[in-house]
Amino acid sequence: MTRISSCRTWRRLPGPVLAALAVIAALTAAPVSAAASTGTGPATETSLGQAFEAGRHIPGSDIAGIRPGTLHTGTAAGTEWAIASFTPSASAGKQAAAGFQDGAATGVFKYLSGTWRLVTTGPYGCGEGLPGTLKTAWGLADPAGCTGTIATQRAAAKRALSALPAAQAGLDQSIASLALSQVGVSDTPAVTGFALDCDPYSTLTAGFSANSDGCGYDGTLNVEDENETWCADFNKWVWEQAGVTADMNTLNAGSVSFYDWAQRQGEPLAADTGTPAVGDSIVFFEPSLVGVYADHVGIVTSVNPDGTIDMVNGDFLGSANVHVEFDTNISLTSWATMWGPGEEWFIVTPPSGAQQPAPTATMSGPRTAVTGTDSLFRADGSERGGSVSAYYWTFGDGRTTNATGPDVTHVYSEAGTYTASVTVTSSSGTITTLTRNITVLGASSAVAAVPSNSVWFATTPVDEYMFVHSAGGLAADTWDGASWLQVAVPGDPAPGGIAALAYPDPAADDAMTPHAYFRAADGSLAQTYLGTSGWVTQDLPGQPADNSNIVATAAAGGPEVFYEDSAGQLAESSEQSGT
Repeated sequence: MTRISSCRTWRRLPGPVLAALAVIAALTAAPVSAAASTGTGPATETSLGQAFEAGRHIPGSDIAGIRPGTLHTGTAAGTEWAIASFTPSASAGKQAAAGFQDGAATGVFKYLSGTWRLVTTGPYGCGEGLPGTLKTAWGLADPAGCTGTIATQRAAAKRALSALPAAQAGLDQSIASLALSQVGVSDTPAVTGFALDCDPYSTLTAGFSANSDGCGYDGTLNVEDENETWCADFNKWVWEQAGVTADMNTLNAGSVSFYDWAQRQGEPLAADTGTPAVGDSIVFFEPSLVGVYADHVGIVTSVNPDGTIDMVNGDFLGSANVHVEFDTNISLTSWATMWGPGEEWFIVTPPSGAQQPAPTATMSGPRTAVTGTDSLFRADGSERGGSVSAYYWTFGDGRTTNATGPDVTHVYSEAGTYTASVTVTSSSGTITTLTRNITVLGASSAVAAVPSNSVWFATTPVDEYMFVHSAGGLAADTWDGASWLQVAVPGDPAPGGIAALAYPDPAADDAMTPHAYFRAADGSLAQTYLGTSGWVTQDLPGQPADNSNIVATAAAGGPEVFYEDSAGQLAESSEQSGT
């Protein structure tokens, strides 16, 4: 499969400038050092909110304010620092609210040149990025969950997995086994904050239709990662793989959905009470937001003789990457403060009875698609003794189709690798989720864009080439982000169209290389491309008709060029084994 990469640029989402936040009454700590301190008053709250809005690229209308008890400011080594945890607003949608969970709501800030700036995000209790003196002064400990390495956690999970009962007939043990087997699975690319949070589980559960832009491929689970906070997606995937089928469409990328699921099952839900059991999910809430928005959800894998538990947590920030975390010998009441002061926890128990079978389903669609063109996908589902009631499609580019029929058409606008997902729902509420990988290729156009290899202060990350007829034959108009420059390049095109295409060319050491395809003056198909030693032109097999339109695409085996031949028939010349 040919992988197509492209440069991404963060764009700040539209939204009103964050209004002055309400004065929070329950602030628990004064600044550690009063020297040059901005304090913890309304002006500081407003400035920190604006810095959080800008640093997280979210609209201010999605932010309700600072969680009581989480705002602290103080000075260490002459620099003023702050920590604060924010809550989503009542007007934020489910997808926006879910973006605050798993520690993404907490920011550590520095005061530089008269402005607060977001340094990093992560679980409140970890205080990631803060000087040690401030952590101590503000009562932020360093629990093992904040400092343990992925390798250490993976080794501990392997030992715990081998200690599980050999006969794993029970659903609870199946959930624990699956959760432990995933410990160490990490974001691609690796991140140490939540500006980008690319995981495979959002893809596998057709979460909130996150976008794969900027995300990589998970070679273990064989899907393109998607950018979405994912503790709930991980929990849902484990439950689905273990065989839970009851009311699974209630579960989504928001941790609060597990609380909603328990309510629908009639489970008793009481804060900070009950005895956890293997296979349970634990949902964590700020007291004022119980049932509205949850901070996190994790899976119990062991209950220890002293009453502590072991728990697997998806989407946990570590020093090297966001990953599936394994925390051992924890007390829920103390561990809950990882998310903020006064945090409450609730036990959600998976079904105890036999589960209805999930619907039988298949999924078909293209393996390769071209930007701007229709791609047809189809799912076929059936349920013994029932029927299929809905198909929910995601495509890895931030768009969904919630259709009642099995056939959908989708148009990808950007080249890259995507994973399409469909969730098939039966009339009894059971689901099956399927995925399919698609390599989306950019068709030829007037312009070929390639990554810039200019010096680091270049104005744009790409150079764009537009090939045009010139008095000397062929020229390339090049845009470097600041100005156009026309340079003559070899080639003798006849009148007619010129197709531009960029792809990783083995002839140029697999660098993304601009190519021009045209009908040469002698009537043959020809190309001009930028090789390792400069521009090269050569004839190719094929005889396009005079003034024939020429288009090209980069397929897995190499470039393919299409045109009308002298007989008026569609013809193709393609590269095979380098020729």
